[in-house]
Amino acid sequence: MTDNVKYQKRQEYFIVFDVNGKLTARYVSGIHGDNIPKNAVNVSESLFEQTIVETDVVWTLNADGTIAKCPIVNSLDEIKALQVAFVSQAFNADLTKGFMVSLGFKMDATMDALQKLKIGYDFAVLTSSSHMTIVDYDNVAHVDLPLADVVTLLKEVGSNYQALYVKKQTLKGQVMAATTPEAVAEVVWS
Repeated sequence: MTDNVKYQKRQEYFIVFDVNGKLTARYVSGIHGDNIPKNAVNVSESLFEQTIVETDVVWTLNADGTIAKCPIVNSLDEIKALQVAFVSQAFNADLTKGFMVSLGFKMDATMDALQKLKIGYDFAVLTSSSHMTIVDYDNVAHVDLPLADVVTLLKEVGSNYQALYVKKQTLKGQVMAATTPEAVAEVVWS
C-alpha cells in the first residue's frame, strides 16, 4: 500500500422536519457539507432512501424523537384523527420524560408509575410504616423516605399528570372543533 491512499469520511444522511413534525427537506453530508441545518435529524442511509421511495405516506418526527410514516390523508375527518394521534403521542412523550419534584429528584410521571407509588404508599399505611423506599426516574433508591414526603410526591406527580391530561383533552377538543385542515394544523403540542 502506498501513502497516497486517501480515506473518505463516511457520508451522513439528514432529514429536516417542520414545526408540525412533517418532513420538509433532506441533506447528504457529501453534497451539502456545512450547509446542513442545525435542526436536521441524522438518519441511516436506508431510512433516508426509504423516505424518497415511499411517496404514498407522510414522514413525521414524533415528540419522542422517533420517525414514523403515516398514510396520506385527504378528508377533514382523517386530518383530525391524525392530529389527535399526534397530540396523544406528544402527551405520552412528555410523561415519559419524567417530572422534577420539589424534593430535588425526578420521578417517573406516567399513570402506571403514579399508581404503583400510590399502592406502595397505601401498603405502608396499612402496615403502619412511617417510611418507605422509592426508586426515582434515574433508578436511584431513596431509602427511608418519610410518608409525608411520599404524599408530596403523589401530589406533585399527580398534579403534573392532571395538567398534561387537561392539556391533551383541550387540544383534542380544539382539533375536533376545527373546520379547516389549516385550523387543525395550528393545534400543536408545545
